[in-house]
Amino acid sequence: KINVNIITPNNITLNKSGIVNITIIITDGDKPVNNGTATLVVENNNYTSNVTNGSSTFIDVVLPNRTGKYTFIIYYNGTEIYNDAISYLTVTIVGDKKYNPSKNSQSNHNSDINSLSNIPTGNPILLLLFALACIILSIKKR
Repeated sequence: KINVNIITPNNITLNKSGIVNITIIITDGDKPVNNGTATLVVENNNYTSNVTNGSSTFIDVVLPNRTGKYTFIIYYNGTEIYNDAISYLTVTIVGDKKYNPSKNSQSNHNSDINSLSNIPTGNPILLLLFALACIILSIKKR
């Protein structure tokens, strides 16, 4: 069987009482994994997502409603071709209000966390380019 890599966002800081979507990338070192199932565990709650074209998105993940640092566990359940894999995502929950991407000081009570794309965690395109560069370099080494 082929080993796989689970690429997660870097450490994330969020405000509590939110709901987010979390996307991970799964590769076999050379190319995206195109099938299988991934599971995200957040405080004994399991979120399951199919792996398609090397990515898996967990929808409506409910964040812990307490401040602190949490480790979310991500499992790739493997297939007939790919081995199982496990990865960890560190998330720090802070504050009492939901994340508000607005730069003004007024609070927006209609604002919810709906996606990690609204949170300043870095450029996802840069992450994809980095993953692609790693794949190309691993192919060239062969």
